[in-house]
Amino acid sequence: MQSRLPAVLCTVVAFIHFGSSNADNVRQSASVHEEEGKSVTLDCSFTLNFNYYVMCWYHQPPNGKMTEIISMFSDSSTNMEGRYTLSLQKRSRILKLTITGLMLADTGVYFCAIGENLHSEKSDREGLTKTPWAQHETATCSRSIGE
Repeated sequence: MQSRLPAVLCTVVAFIHFGSSNADNVRQSASVHEEEGKSVTLDCSFTLNFNYYVMCWYHQPPNGKMTEIISMFSDSSTNMEGRYTLSLQKRSRILKLTITGLMLADTGVYFCAIGENLHSEKSDREGLTKTPWAQHETATCSRSIGE
């Protein structure tokens, strides 16, 4: 008998834009399926009419609360926090989230958030406290062990 590794299902289909209507175009990754223990990269492309901004990724598990998992300002190109790596391709305006060591708890909806940073690259994220709008889908994760 051979056993298969458990499968993990992640999805990212939502974008949150805070503060103003300066986001002209946003695209996200489709649903992603990956095995537990592996890595996955989710991306969000955007067009903005401002130069200084803050970027965040949020995770909302099924029947759970949305929480921020990683963020950075537009003067950076990468940020690493635990199993999460955030990278910005400034020229093409693509924000990538890589999650390593996938766990079943990673299942859920991932939100890409972009907010204008009115003061400077180093100011705080006060603009991100506004109530967001988002379009999203949900995902279900299952663990299956085959023969």
